[in-house]
Amino acid sequence: MLQSDTPTEVPLADDWQHLVGGARLEDLAAAIASGNRKIFAQGLSQWGLYYGLARMLPGLKRTVLLITASPKQAWEAHQSLSFFLGLAEHWRGDPLECPLWLFPTANRRMPAEPFVAPDVQAQRLAVLYASAASSQAKIIVAPAQAVMEKVLPRQQCMDASRYLVAREEIQREELISHLVSIGYYRTDLVEEVGDLSVRGDIIDLYTPLYPQPLRLEFFDEVLESIRFFSPASQRSSEHLDDVIIVPAHEVLLTTSRQQRAASSLKEALKEEGTLRGDLELWQERVKGLGHFPGIEQLLPLYYDRLETLFHYLPISTLVVQSNSGSIKKTVVGLLEQADRDRDVARQNSRWTLSPETYLLNEAEIDTSLESYPQILQSSLPVEHASDGESSEVLHFRLGDHRGLQQKIQDHQQRQRLLEPLAQRLQQWQQSGMSPFLVCRTAEQGRRVEDLLTDYGVDAQFSSEPFGQLSFRAPVTKIVVGRLPMGFLWPDEGLAVVTETELYGEKPRRHRVHPPEIGSLLATFADLQTDDFVVHLDHGIGIYKGLVHLKINEHSNDFLLLEYQDGDLLYLPVDRLDRVQKYIGVEGYQPRVDKLGGQRWASTRKRVQDSIQKVAQELLHIYALRHIKQAMTFSPPDSSFREFEATFPYEETPDQQAAIEDVLADMQRHRCMDRLICGDVGFGKTEVALRAAFKAVMDGKQVAILVPTTVLAEQHYLTFKQRLDGYPAFLEVLSRFKGRAEQKKILADLQNSLVDIVIGTHRLLQRDVVFKDLGLLIIDEEHRFGVRHKERIKQLRAEVDVLTLTATPIPRTLHMSLIGIRDLSVIDTPPEDRRAIETRICSFDDLIIKEAVRKEKARRGQVFFVHNNVKTIYRMANYLQELLPEITVAVAHGQLRERELEQVMLDFIHHRIDVLVCTTIIESGLDIPAANTIFINRADKFGLAQIYQLRGRVGRSSEQAYAYLLIPGEHLVTRQAQRRLLALMDFTELGSGFKIALNDLQIRGGGNILGAAQSGHIAAVGYEMYVHLMEKAITQLKGETAREPAEPEIHLNLAAHLPETYITNSSQRLNTYKRLASASDESSLADMEEELRDRFGPLPEETSHLLVLLDLKLLLRRLWVKRLDAVNGEYVLTFSENPEIDLDKLTGLVAAEPEHLRLTPEHRLYFSSPTYDVVESITELKKLLHNLK
Repeated sequence: MLQSDTPTEVPLADDWQHLVGGARLEDLAAAIASGNRKIFAQGLSQWGLYYGLARMLPGLKRTVLLITASPKQAWEAHQSLSFFLGLAEHWRGDPLECPLWLFPTANRRMPAEPFVAPDVQAQRLAVLYASAASSQAKIIVAPAQAVMEKVLPRQQCMDASRYLVAREEIQREELISHLVSIGYYRTDLVEEVGDLSVRGDIIDLYTPLYPQPLRLEFFDEVLESIRFFSPASQRSSEHLDDVIIVPAHEVLLTTSRQQRAASSLKEALKEEGTLRGDLELWQERVKGLGHFPGIEQLLPLYYDRLETLFHYLPISTLVVQSNSGSIKKTVVGLLEQADRDRDVARQNSRWTLSPETYLLNEAEIDTSLESYPQILQSSLPVEHASDGESSEVLHFRLGDHRGLQQKIQDHQQRQRLLEPLAQRLQQWQQSGMSPFLVCRTAEQGRRVEDLLTDYGVDAQFSSEPFGQLSFRAPVTKIVVGRLPMGFLWPDEGLAVVTETELYGEKPRRHRVHPPEIGSLLATFADLQTDDFVVHLDHGIGIYKGLVHLKINEHSNDFLLLEYQDGDLLYLPVDRLDRVQKYIGVEGYQPRVDKLGGQRWASTRKRVQDSIQKVAQELLHIYALRHIKQAMTFSPPDSSFREFEATFPYEETPDQQAAIEDVLADMQRHRCMDRLICGDVGFGKTEVALRAAFKAVMDGKQVAILVPTTVLAEQHYLTFKQRLDGYPAFLEVLSRFKGRAEQKKILADLQNSLVDIVIGTHRLLQRDVVFKDLGLLIIDEEHRFGVRHKERIKQLRAEVDVLTLTATPIPRTLHMSLIGIRDLSVIDTPPEDRRAIETRICSFDDLIIKEAVRKEKARRGQVFFVHNNVKTIYRMANYLQELLPEITVAVAHGQLRERELEQVMLDFIHHRIDVLVCTTIIESGLDIPAANTIFINRADKFGLAQIYQLRGRVGRSSEQAYAYLLIPGEHLVTRQAQRRLLALMDFTELGSGFKIALNDLQIRGGGNILGAAQSGHIAAVGYEMYVHLMEKAITQLKGETAREPAEPEIHLNLAAHLPETYITNSSQRLNTYKRLASASDESSLADMEEELRDRFGPLPEETSHLLVLLDLKLLLRRLWVKRLDAVNGEYVLTFSENPEIDLDKLTGLVAAEPEHLRLTPEHRLYFSSPTYDVVESITELKKLLHNLK
């Protein structure tokens, strides 16, 4: 551990003495209380303003409207105010008591913004309603553009809202039709704001005011209960007594409003005949039913007049302009832009509304503002004369931390990076100020606390929110929060420093978690007719749908599977656990098996033998490594903790666990051989970086082996950036280096002048000799050839090895591998992709030109995905003609390897502006400057492809944009819009798992354990392969146990999920699969509870199904392979050599001679005392429970 050299005398803090003697918060509060109409707050930084508003809000007892110049500043203001108010991420109380709101811009620009996203619509409507309905003290943050935008009239918004109370009578059908008219979209599954689902007596809806969707359960016309439910699991949680339902859309549809809009378009057609084609298209949409995508662009046509946010605010509202000069410039700029947009659209025969119909002009904004008292804040201490008796000028003196930042950047010793901060904190404390250090995570806060303690600073981490802490504490308080920048305010005795100011700006990442609903393949929700499926006993068949058959007077559901020669298999729904969706290798068409044939059995055996061999080799390697002694690395010290602290993101729990696993391995007396599994962007590289840093600091060399030259360059840039300033010398060894360069690198490696070398298979050649290699990191080992793998195997025996792979591994297989393979799985998803603004639009020159030029203006780059090699050069030429000032290049899989590498290197080094490419581009690439992606014909891509492509942007602090280009006619329904938007969300039930699986398919089957297994995956399907792998490993570990056969139950009983109960067929099939996969009684009981919660009381047939499934679990444990109803008796056939207590069985038969008899053929006959099948099953279960 580094020793602290704490100075005995702290120098006088004279570098902020000039900040003393300015206005204080109490002066601002007094100026507001005295009734001034305008208060000029000069020299007050925006962060100081946010702190001040949060502190004053309880005393103000009124609404505050905070206006910022841009949406980004509004977002920062909202984050900062949330921190200073000490709020949780989501408000959980009464929505009308929430003290902080963000009013986003609708950004209605035609045709550049074809529709307003549902979550934006919802957020705007929630703010409008709360502004009008609540007198609670609150702050509303709005960018200037949102304030300029006209909105639906206040009275219409309030009249359309509904207040519902539990246990009151409500006309259910009228409520449903009203919800549709105010913008709710009917769907099968409620997942996003504005969704509405009706299932029997249950209405699910996601209304804007609440953080979770609502479930309304009726009994006739009485609203029996109101509950929150999770959009991920669809399960109910908290009960509510009452609820407010506000509109989900600003266009409230009525017949008269539709007629008004149609009439306005007809008038426009008379006046602007040259735009006839576009106007007629709008007319067709308006005449149709419901809310169509883009309807919000026509908002002014549906109302006699529009209003603004100001109409919703109380007259006592205090308006605060943050950097008022910038706001004025923004307003002028937005009005000019709107005029330009209209002119360009008309030149391209596109009709748009006049800007004055949907935007306030400068004079109208000024007039609206004059109605309210105002604070005009300016960071600059510019003299401003009072403009009358009702105004006041206050001069504040606040500082920032640019000087401290510079000192940290210029600090010579990277190992003592925080020394300048430690000295400054001690100076502030001795001057009587209260320093606060704001970290993004608790883990980072505790890490910084330890580091500062080493420097002799009296620092204390607190998990309390900022607003609840004492501001006169004698120590440096370290708190958790999202604050972009800090400030220094000596007159308030306050210094707030943020992590950003210490380590630089950090990209915004909001992590989300996929829903936990069972195993990786528990969901059948995406199974389509004619998809391939795998039956465990009969092999690969074709799914032909869910069919309803009547057998012996009772109807039931069956899964219909087609096999070779048209043979059909009707599979009872209680046996759905025997079926898996086939997921194999892209481009491979599986062969359909023959019912009763031998091919499936021989295929299974071939695959099983291969897996057995792989597993045995793994076990052998694992055993050898435990015997061989190796060098140990030292434990992490303060240098390592400082390096950790510079990581630009927060570690996810599983990423942190992987880091700890690796560090623990490096400290053991045996060679590390650990596999890190995690998808692109999940943080595997950082795990490798920490290991490399530890090795270099301990005097060892590190080799990083990657499959392509492009990835070598990419890793070099990443490592170079993270290790900047540390005593670690990096080099790249690949064929792009000249002979002389290669020769020098090889010599430097041998003389220990290179600490870390990154390279392709060139690193494995015999002329590469290390002075003291301590760690080998391999990225995607399965992409290397057999010869290279032999060389890797030799190195494995000598040094610590860390292997990285993007192949997803199911948790069940991960668990079975414990004790046979050192494996760390990082399965926390990357940042929430909703942070990337996604727009669905038709292929439009205007949109493309504007987006590319906008990206170019901020020195960014663009991906343009065109997945057709035949026409890709034509598309590139088209884009070059459209934008002659930009540099365009093409990349696709049919280029020669060196050509493709050169293009990608040019793109990485910013020599190309727009890369027109197919999906071949390396998904692992991390190009921070590329923050806009176009996906042409997005409707042609699958789930995982769009998810992966979209993930290539949004890797820096810049706002990223994804444009999904589709033919215009595809954008006529909200279904198309929802389908594409859902591709990037984890909100769809189980979609996180589906993405991993489809991604596996795209990658050609992946490679689970370092052996080429894609052929076997193709032969039996992924889930069967994993099942066989788990079985093989269990056997090798000596944990084998006989498994009883799956019982077949043949009873004359209607047992199914009626279509009237679960109307959506894919949901019904998914539910069948989950019910059949329930492994014990508690899982089944949980499913029953879920059914009652989501779909209402159980129909008789569904109750019967649950009874049968519960019986099946019991029969399986008792080794019963078949149950039949024969001549009024129930016949139980046991498996051969059943593992049950035969004495108990014979004793039970002897005790119940009138009901039970046992035959030598292992058959147990049960004579029921009742003719009712369900009652008979209940009696049978009572008897059988005695055998457990």
